[in-house]
Amino acid sequence: MNPHFLFNSLNNIRSLVLVDQTKAREMITRLSAMMRYVIGYNRNNLVSVAEELDFLDNYVALEKIHFEDKLDFSSHMEASVKNAAIPPLGIQLLVENAIKHGIGTQARGGKIQLSLHRQNGHLRVQVENTGILDASSASNGIGLQRLLERVAHSLDQPGTFALTQTSDNSVTATLTLPWKDYENLHR
Repeated sequence: MNPHFLFNSLNNIRSLVLVDQTKAREMITRLSAMMRYVIGYNRNNLVSVAEELDFLDNYVALEKIHFEDKLDFSSHMEASVKNAAIPPLGIQLLVENAIKHGIGTQARGGKIQLSLHRQNGHLRVQVENTGILDASSASNGIGLQRLLERVAHSLDQPGTFALTQTSDNSVTATLTLPWKDYENLHR
């Protein structure tokens, strides 16, 4: 978890305590659940997409405090993908990058749309966000390299990542992983 995210979240919660104590308590609970998730996994382990999405829900809720009305997040997925295996923080990393390099660079903020589908024996994770692709930094991040290493190690097959400018003001990150049912890994 990014230290800047943690610092910003704590400061935002601190401000909330004065204006909306109920919301502040909810955000503390969400941050606590996130910390429990991060502490509870091992780098070589896999989690179900459902577990990752619970973590992501907390992450996005905390980011919405920081960005207020400038962050519009939505998601769409096939029901069957909730049981797919994925390295922890795999989806969150894509959304974090969309916020940092997309929404965070736009004066008016923007939209992020997450979609997950099963396609040809793979899990396809797409994050589309408002923004302009900076070709000099596209897909060179250490976080993405580490994620692909964890995919290859944990799922015994490589994954792929692509970052494209899909319209004048829209960037799409696509992570494709080998499909494995999370439940079948633990039998």
